[in-house]
Formats: sequence, structure tokens, C-alpha cells
Amino acid sequence: MRIRGTITTIAALGAVLVWAPAALATIAATPDSTWQTNGRVLAIAVSGSTVYLGGTFTEVEDHTGQTAVRNHVAAFNVSTGAVTSWAPDASGAVRAIAVSGSTVYLGGDFTTLDGKNRKRLGSVTTSGTVTSFKAQADASVFGIAIIGSTAYAGGNFTTINSTARTRLAAVNATTGVLVSGWAPAADGEVTSLVAATDGSKVFAGGLFTHIGSASQKHVAALNPATGATLSWSYHPSYPVEGMTATSSTLFLAGGGAGGRVGALSTSSGAKLWEISVDGNVQGVAVTGSEVVAGGHFDNVCDPGTNCQNPVVRHKVLAANVSTGALDTGWHPSVNSSLGVFGVAATSSKVMIGGDFTKAGGVDQAHYAQFSVT
Repeated sequence: MRIRGTITTIAALGAVLVWAPAALATIAATPDSTWQTNGRVLAIAVSGSTVYLGGTFTEVEDHTGQTAVRNHVAAFNVSTGAVTSWAPDASGAVRAIAVSGSTVYLGGDFTTLDGKNRKRLGSVTTSGTVTSFKAQADASVFGIAIIGSTAYAGGNFTTINSTARTRLAAVNATTGVLVSGWAPAADGEVTSLVAATDGSKVFAGGLFTHIGSASQKHVAALNPATGATLSWSYHPSYPVEGMTATSSTLFLAGGGAGGRVGALSTSSGAKLWEISVDGNVQGVAVTGSEVVAGGHFDNVCDPGTNCQNPVVRHKVLAANVSTGALDTGWHPSVNSSLGVFGVAATSSKVMIGGDFTKAGGVDQAHYAQFSVT
């Protein structure tokens, strides 16, 4: 997930926002008491009873003052909130995490994992051992998606394993060997990758305007076998900072002039709805009938009004997945200027990570987990 260093203001025209009241929130107003980190959390992935965190932090701490060294990556027990023994020790920032079975894939700025040479892309078992997977990138990796035996990466790189791959690549998920012929070059940064739930597409989001010679502004659907661009009806004007997908809907976290939460059909790319806010949206996740979005914003805005009638939502919001109707009952309020960078969710938990030190009115530094009832 890419860091944007400034907060932008909104001047949106033509956005569609549904203001009909949503059902009362089922997400808790205050976070669980969990361990925290001493620096920014950029990426979150959940698998079973474990949540994996990546970022720029170097230490984790509980609420009694107990600490443990965790360089740029850590794992917490979802039920108890306690740190686990999993500690692969990345040498630089971790910006992307994907879990497949017993393997945790990491992307970012690091050049070693647990002392082993792994340039910006590597994998670790769920027990904490660095695997033999080796796909060396020459610049940052921001997104990872897994389909079957293939791992897809997106970022700012121009080579993988010293072979030309412009910001997008596919490698064998076990060995890291490049998939021959899968080379859909992007002309701008790829911030996020998401696999369709049926494995039929790889969705790419970012700052690009073309994939190869094809006009594919900020979002593209790619063939997972060939890398060819697939038919897609809507390309947003705003850069995409993060994504998540259900079987029917691709949800976008958008930046640029203000910010957006968008919903597109996964089959056609048709625009379903859009929410406007007054700062970048960095991440989105789905729990039940709600989509949760986090970022740098402080207000949800009437479309086309330059946010003259704001609805306060400090750094995080929830909305109905089908309509985009704002959840009127959930407003935990997150502090700090840049707020939230990573969002994840299960049917029972919502997780956010970022720069904050308070969430829902309580001390909870850089990571917060809310129960869903």
C-alpha cells in the first residue's frame, strides 16, 4: 500500500452518494484491547485466528508496558489480541501481505527476511520460517495476490529476478521463478492487487493510465494466465490506493482531489456507487453487509458541493455494501493527521492500522481491532 504524504481536499463533480439511513451499526464503538506497535502499520491480512501486520514499526507493546522486538512485521492472536512468536524480522518496511494456506507472502522495501537475501518480495511459513521462495524486485512492492500456484506482484519495480517486468509480474508461488509471458506493463505505480474470488481475474489498481498500449486508467482487470487486459467499463478519474473484492463487487479506496470509496461490478466493471470524502482513502474491507474504509479524511461530503455540508467521520467510515448508504451508527473517530493506511475484516472483526494513537476514544497505538456483533 502506497504512502501519500499530504492530505488532499475535495472538489468532486458528478459523484453518486446514497444518503438513505443505514441499519444501526453492528461494529463495536470502541476497539478490543490488543497489543500495539510503535510505528505506522501499512498492511493487514487475516488468516484463521491470526492477524498479520506490516509497516515501519520496530516494536510491539501491550497496555501494561510489556514490549517485544518486531521489525516491520508482526502477528497477533485475533481472539486475545496478544502478540505471537511469529517474527521473521524484515530489514525494511512491509507494505503488502497475502496469506495462502501455510504461507505468508510479504512485499515492501526490505532486502532481507530473518537475515536471508529477499529483495522486496518474499514468503514465510505461518510458523515463522523463511521459505525458499525468491523473486527479487529492484524497487518497492505494494500489492500481492495469489491464485493457485501463481503469485502476482505490483509496485514500482522494473525488474524481477533481473528480468524486465514493469510494475506488474507473476511468479511461481513456491519457487519465485517468473511466469513466462505474463508481462502487462503499467505506465504508473501499481498500489494494489486483488484476485477475483473465482480466480478468473487479477484486479490491479494504482496511478497508471495504460497497461501496455491499452488505456486502463487507475483500474484494470487482467487475465491471470496471459496478463491481457479484459473488458472493463469504468475507469475512475482518481488514483486507486487500495482494493478488496467479493464475488460480485470490487471496492476501491481512492485518492487524488479529495478521496473516494467506490464500488464496481466484478463481472463488467460497471460503476455501482461512490462516496466522496475530503481526504485520501487508503484501504477498504468488507464485513457482512458493510464496507469499512479508512484513510486521511475527516468528513463525508455531499457530491458536487466541495464538502459544504460535511458529515464528520474522522479517518474511518462504514457503509452498506449494496447501496453505499453511510452507516449512521458507527463513528469510532481516529486521531492523527494521516490516520489509517491499512484495513482488513472478517465476519467477526474489523482491523485498522496507521499513524493514530487513539481510536474510539481510547489509547490504541497504530493498530485497532473492533468486534462485530
